[in-house]
Amino acid sequence: SPTMLPKFADIVQNAGLFFNGYAMGYMRTLTGYLVFLMMSLFFLSFGKVAYDVIFKSRVQAQNLTNRLTTVERVSFYYMLGSLIASTLWLCLGVAGVLNTYTGLVMGGLGCLGFIVTYRHLLPHIKGFPTNIREKIASWKTEYTLTEKVLFIFLCILLLTWSTTSTLWQTYSDTYEIHLPLANMYLQQGKIIANPYMVYSYFPQNTEMLVMWSLILKSEVAAALLIWGFLISLVLLVWGFLKRHTSNLAAMISVLLLVSAPMIAWFSTAVKNDFPTGLFLLAHYLALVEAFESKSSNPQESQRWLLLAGVLCGGAVGHKLTALIPVFCSALLLVGFDVTRFIRKEQSAFPKMTVYWTIGFLISVAPWFLRTFFLTGNPIYPFLNSIFGGH
Repeated sequence: SPTMLPKFADIVQNAGLFFNGYAMGYMRTLTGYLVFLMMSLFFLSFGKVAYDVIFKSRVQAQNLTNRLTTVERVSFYYMLGSLIASTLWLCLGVAGVLNTYTGLVMGGLGCLGFIVTYRHLLPHIKGFPTNIREKIASWKTEYTLTEKVLFIFLCILLLTWSTTSTLWQTYSDTYEIHLPLANMYLQQGKIIANPYMVYSYFPQNTEMLVMWSLILKSEVAAALLIWGFLISLVLLVWGFLKRHTSNLAAMISVLLLVSAPMIAWFSTAVKNDFPTGLFLLAHYLALVEAFESKSSNPQESQRWLLLAGVLCGGAVGHKLTALIPVFCSALLLVGFDVTRFIRKEQSAFPKMTVYWTIGFLISVAPWFLRTFFLTGNPIYPFLNSIFGGH
């Protein structure tokens, strides 16, 4: 039979199906980025509030700001804000308030909190074109050509890196633990313990954030959360090294860091290892600041110890096996306190350890209390012979 040419109507119908198929993919991606942006605004706003509270007042935080770089502070805001969000979702889940409206309200609070917290930036926004021109002019003169090239390359790399979040997850733990736990809580309408899933008894900061994204119907946002922690890591390392070395050395170090296969792998999978490592690193850097300021400014040192404890507890909240480095940090601080007490350099024995411990318990106590009431062992299923967990 002769070949039949397609009719115009067939071409239009096929083209419509083609573009509609892509439109679904584009909408899925766009929704994921918007949900992630809304969550990030929550982290940055409430994280800044927590940062100011830790350092007692906005004035003291501003004095400290003069020493820290902007990128370091943003990294701390993001981590502290994510801890607050995880804790709030734990409370809402235990209360049985898990629905789309709650997710949208939390997102709305983040947007409103961002406007209120950063309202001092409004004058800069009004003069946005002028400020941008000034920033570009200073950027051209302040940095070398090598630094400019490396900076542009790093920005392009990280932005394209985020597109991996639109791909389907393939890692086993993602499908066996992190996504199923969050989905189970959504199906039940509350956070419950499942005796057939031991991970439901563990601290679950990562799963709480994943649950928030799933409530808003976006698994892309769940993957972007891990990418957000990657950005936080880059900013933290860059700022810290820039203060202690140079901008060029910091930038090269960051590029070497993100080129590691382990970083590339775990920053694209919805898994708790990456945020755990980030919180532990941030905790160590906070300890460095505490030890550096212990003689010149004891009060500031105490605040850094409090922040270090909060971050360390956040690491345990993401993954219980972080208790091992927690033990090492606690041992270091106790040893330091004992040494200073013996040398009569401080009147009270557990001075540094107490501040660190208070911060640690603030961030991890909700999870320990939940597990204790469920099993009788705050770190179930470990050390059951001591705690007598059931």
